[in-house]
Amino acid sequence: MSMFCYQCEQSAAPAGCTVQGVCGKTAPVANLQDELTAALVGLARALDVKGHTKEGIDYLMRGLFMCVTNVNFSEDRVQAFIDEVNAYHAQVDSTQQNFDWEQLWKGEEDIVSLRSTLLLGMRG
Repeated sequence: MSMFCYQCEQSAAPAGCTVQGVCGKTAPVANLQDELTAALVGLARALDVKGHTKEGIDYLMRGLFMCVTNVNFSEDRVQAFIDEVNAYHAQVDSTQQNFDWEQLWKGEEDIVSLRSTLLLGMRG
């Protein structure tokens, strides 16, 4: 499986898209959006510890919007924004790690379902 996306109502099967999104999202973009979401969770955790800033909230909002269905399928733009988020995160608090995206799918079924619903719901 080169990607996994069940973010929108357009998915090819109830289990989600695994090769390319029906919406046109490619596997590299889907994986980068997951990486961006993990970076945003890491930044949010750092801001929670060090204090929220207007700039930090702006990064979170722009990042979530970048992941909304059918908004941005540019690998270069998503990667560039991941780099920006990680650089800002390091300025805020370099001790806070990014969220391990793979952990979203591990654990008790109800907890996994709740986590994915919350994160993908914020992504739109």
